[in-house]
Amino acid sequence: MGELSDEELVYFRKIALKAAKTISSDDQVFEGAANHAVMELIEGLDDIDPDKRDGWVWKVAANDARRIGKKLHRDVPFGRQGTFPPPRQDADGDFGPDQHYARLVQELPLGMSSPSVQSVLQIVIEQALDSLSPEARFLIEARYVAGRSTKDIAAELGKEPGAIDVAIHRARKALALLLADDPRVS
Repeated sequence: MGELSDEELVYFRKIALKAAKTISSDDQVFEGAANHAVMELIEGLDDIDPDKRDGWVWKVAANDARRIGKKLHRDVPFGRQGTFPPPRQDADGDFGPDQHYARLVQELPLGMSSPSVQSVLQIVIEQALDSLSPEARFLIEARYVAGRSTKDIAAELGKEPGAIDVAIHRARKALALLLADDPRVS
């Protein structure tokens, strides 16, 4: 199986970013689409004609940005106005916050909007982040919690921004797999 050098990764990521930016001006959409295109290139490198890789990456990034943009800007049902979280007491009496949130995670379909869903999601995501490697957790928190640019993270780690983008994509993929495998998330 062939591999791309860091310079090639940076080159193809630039192409993917340019393609995705022609479709969307939302930085999360075009960043995600560019990362997706580069990852797909890496995974299918041996099956893609070397002379057609530029166009292939362009098309994959543009299509993914279009797909993500359609999903992202779709109206999502919000639920009734004025809904309240379920009471922290059941028929048997009071129960503590840990049991309360564990029960919420098991009972709530996370696609529903409710004031308590955000708290439940935060707990589930925090537990999944704890399962990641320290480097993957650092990358996700630096990029998405602290809002740092990939150039800033790359400078701190002494790596190329393209390589950091790929590492962030892999960390996001690992986090997504942990969340998908979590039986509390339905």
